[in-house]
Amino acid sequence: MLEQFPNELLLYLFDYLSPSDIFYSFSNLNLRLNSLISCFDLTQMSRKSLSLWTQSILPKYHITSLILSNKHLDLILELFHEDQLHSLIFTDLNFFQSSKLIYFKQLSYLSIQSMVANYSDNMFKTLLSLPKLDQCYLSTTFELNFSINELLPISNIRYLTVCLVDLNCLSKLFLSIPHIKYLNVTITSGYKWHTSSLIVPSNLKYLKLILNDTISFDPIESLIKMFQKLIFLSYSSENCRQNESHINNEKWQNILKSLPILKQFQFYCELSDRFDIVDANRILSSFQIDYFIKNKIYFAVLMDNTSHFILHTIPYPNKKASIRWNSFKVQLTSLNRVRNVYDYVRFLKITVSGKTIPQIVLPQKYPNVDSLELNVTPIPVNILVAFLQYLSTIISYSKLKHLYLRTKYFSSSIFHEMFSQCQQLKTFNLAFNDVKNKLFSSDLNMRTVETLILRYYLSLTNDKIYDLSSIFPNVKFLSIELEQISLFMTTFDLLFEKLKNLVQFNLILYGEQQSQSAEWLQTIPMFQKYYITTNRGRLSVWV
Repeated sequence: MLEQFPNELLLYLFDYLSPSDIFYSFSNLNLRLNSLISCFDLTQMSRKSLSLWTQSILPKYHITSLILSNKHLDLILELFHEDQLHSLIFTDLNFFQSSKLIYFKQLSYLSIQSMVANYSDNMFKTLLSLPKLDQCYLSTTFELNFSINELLPISNIRYLTVCLVDLNCLSKLFLSIPHIKYLNVTITSGYKWHTSSLIVPSNLKYLKLILNDTISFDPIESLIKMFQKLIFLSYSSENCRQNESHINNEKWQNILKSLPILKQFQFYCELSDRFDIVDANRILSSFQIDYFIKNKIYFAVLMDNTSHFILHTIPYPNKKASIRWNSFKVQLTSLNRVRNVYDYVRFLKITVSGKTIPQIVLPQKYPNVDSLELNVTPIPVNILVAFLQYLSTIISYSKLKHLYLRTKYFSSSIFHEMFSQCQQLKTFNLAFNDVKNKLFSSDLNMRTVETLILRYYLSLTNDKIYDLSSIFPNVKFLSIELEQISLFMTTFDLLFEKLKNLVQFNLILYGEQQSQSAEWLQTIPMFQKYYITTNRGRLSVWV
């Protein structure tokens, strides 16, 4: 019966099993299952479990793909032959460790989701020098910058996500990636640039271009028109301030007409500073012309009472969306022809404020949201209750995997119904200044949560530890902002005893507590066998 399940269902089931359970139960049963479990997630393992695996289990299997963090890299270099690994996903990577990637000669897929320090020219040169690298996705948190006379190695990369300082860096990058097919690039500066210096890659078919408000649109218009083989174009301009050149309908009509085989176009532009409802209607109307309607390109404006609005194509093109519940309004073009406007949105951020229930709220649903961030300012209880009722109509709590809740005063009784419906929640991040009554209701059960982050000055008493272990029994990653390190000194043994699945524990400390904690840890025998790091007020213990 198991063999009749599709791959998607098997991978879904694997999410509920530990790596050891997966390998012991399904490996070497058949070729299909072996191919599904060739990727191994090291980030989910304690240091003790990993030590066992590296000695007795991993050598027996042909592992070609790993999900890991910075602390695992040296171990991986010892365990795996340089030609064995084809795929690496780093949840975080230290700049000083990145140079070691040069040893993975057969690497074809690389994703770095977060960098502990900034990228450098040398680090990127290392990646370009990997002969088999085909797909490379770098966190856009940090920028790459190349000097004018710098020579970059020629790479075989075809899929790339990267953040660059300016358009001149893009010109140099194109010289190094002649085979690029898919490019997701963020440009952060509008430094002077001339299109005459650009050599366009002949195979580029998919382009996602993200710009900030300092860049003039004229060079961007010239740049896009040069990509004659594009079949997909996504353009995003964030935080524009009275720069309507980015939303000129005639310019965009000319751009799209110049791309003969373009099949899909996505557009997103944030506008702010002294735009009112008249401006919104004027801009929206300018895109309701025959050319766009004939090509089924529809636009919408999202606007709030702070004169901030977004012009975008339908469906909403970004995976992230942000709204203000108390003041947001929506206007859509040809709404009767368009359904599922927000199907692409996976991360939804909502700010809740005000003392009255808004008259106009977003009528659309967000059916595929799996990450939710709520920023709740001090508001009357009836307003918060009304908001939560509204929220339950636009998203499905049962689909949430990541929840970030920031509020001044936290009362678990108000959020209880919401929490009880979050049946797939993996990450729970709670930041608040004060707690009403107990931290959580005793009958609440959030067994699926694996990452728990509590950001407020918490007094970690024995009672709170018992509550945490009862409500979140399967937590693997725990981060706590402590009120006083001295209180934790007497309870830490109970924490590790009750949370038996704990892999990593982070203490968020300030001021004198940082040096106090470092001195204290040196005196505790149990911590001497763990991997402990400190960085910017964060003390991390790899159990």
